Amino acid sequence: MKEVNLEEAASLLGKSEKTIRVYINKKKIAATKVGGKWFLDLASILRLKSDLEVQLGNSEVQLGKPNNLAMGKSASGISSLAAYRQALKSLSLPMWQSLDEHAWLGEELKKLRIQILSSLGSGYYSFGRNKINFYNDARAGAGAILALCHSDPKYNQAWSHDLKNLEHEFLGAVTALVKRMEKPKTK
Repeated sequence: MKEVNLEEAASLLGKSEKTIRVYINKKKIAATKVGGKWFLDLASILRLKSDLEVQLGNSEVQLGKPNNLAMGKSASGISSLAAYRQALKSLSLPMWQSLDEHAWLGEELKKLRIQILSSLGSGYYSFGRNKINFYNDARAGAGAILALCHSDPKYNQAWSHDLKNLEHEFLGAVTALVKRMEKPKTK
């Protein structure tokens, strides 16, 4: 078991030593204190670093506020920013680089791609029912992309991995976001 000190752990995670102590107290990092010095398990630090990177991609970071997921608190679902990041990832996959080779389909898919990103951007800066409507428009655009590509066996097979990513990752993220927004808030 390789160990590092508090200062090294803080440097590895890009956090303060105080935050590292919080992680230790919350059992996020395995550590032992001997003679007033902390010895932290490097493997648990690297696991936490990986978890924090995943959560950064799946949660909206607010300046001056701790990341609730990283601190062990529950989250109610995906954020608008995380859904937008997933859209960028899903809409940047290899199939999008080959669209110019496919005349009418390429043009339609490019239009739908722009519709999805603009709907997500508009939704991010909207409130209430308008926000939900914009996110539903983004879902509809993704559904249209899937329908067009699945209707032609050639594209369905050639782009199967990218289409699965769009369907499972992006649509899943936006659906979870809309469901969370539509759920009545309870006190």
